[in-house]
Amino acid sequence: DNLYVTDTDVHSILHFKIATDFPLIAKRGSKGQQIGEFNSPHNLAVSNNGDVYVADCYNHRVKVFDSSLLHPRSLTQQLIEQPKDIKLTADEVYVLCKDNPCVHVFSHAGKRLRSLFQKQVTTPSFFCLDSAESIIISDSTHRIKIFTKAGNFITTLG
Repeated sequence: DNLYVTDTDVHSILHFKIATDFPLIAKRGSKGQQIGEFNSPHNLAVSNNGDVYVADCYNHRVKVFDSSLLHPRSLTQQLIEQPKDIKLTADEVYVLCKDNPCVHVFSHAGKRLRSLFQKQVTTPSFFCLDSAESIIISDSTHRIKIFTKAGNFITTLG
């Protein structure tokens, strides 16, 4: 019954309660590089246990908060090249990167498991996982590219 929103312009994330009037519960972050700060948060995803994962694009990291947006931590100590979008499965965290176009796959504990299709997409803007965990990416060529979970190319649409 929670709604989380990234606000790229003011470098923060907002937490609303889903109710008739959607009251604001919390606002976290401001522009900066410290642990509770952001530099252009692009997207977020919420895990089954309520943790909120935020793609902090120009700080080159993924931040993880508990459901109340407290106790922030970095997913990994490794830099992530301009994370733009993020998706979660029960076991893995998929991070779409803009600068060096690829998807990095991490465990929820932050261990990098693999990197997929580096440079096979051009300036990616969004991605999703289907029920078979195929990776579907839109990029700046106005096409949609589909890859297997292992990163093997399937097809291009458009």
